[in-house]
Amino acid sequence: MALPAQGLNVRRVDADTAIAAMAPKLTSAKTDTMGGLVDLADLIQGAECFEVLADGLPVMHYALKSKTHRYGSEVAVVAAAGDLHGVDLVGSIMPYICRQSAAADAVVLHTKRRDLVKKLAAQGFQIDGFILRKRIEK
Repeated sequence: MALPAQGLNVRRVDADTAIAAMAPKLTSAKTDTMGGLVDLADLIQGAECFEVLADGLPVMHYALKSKTHRYGSEVAVVAAAGDLHGVDLVGSIMPYICRQSAAADAVVLHTKRRDLVKKLAAQGFQIDGFILRKRIEK
């Protein structure tokens, strides 16, 4: 499979490695798409986890979970976080994730980041709905 972009490599890692790397970036209200009801370990349970390397150093991690439905299948990007100065990781990695997921009918993800929605829309993703949540007072 073609590499995501010049100078980047991807390898599979265990869930603990991915959690340790992603947790500092994915545990705030700004990025939490589950309303605080699920932690990162629960979210990636059963997922395949990957590490993106630049010059041999980890710069991003992501977790993919395959789901089979009655009328097709999808791969969910259940978590992703990373940063590499001067490189658009979304632009570099999402096409690679789509190639990784070529056996499925769709790739899906949840995000709160409006800028990410715009970037992914430019890559052919579309909004399939909205998630609304109201906390029940007890």
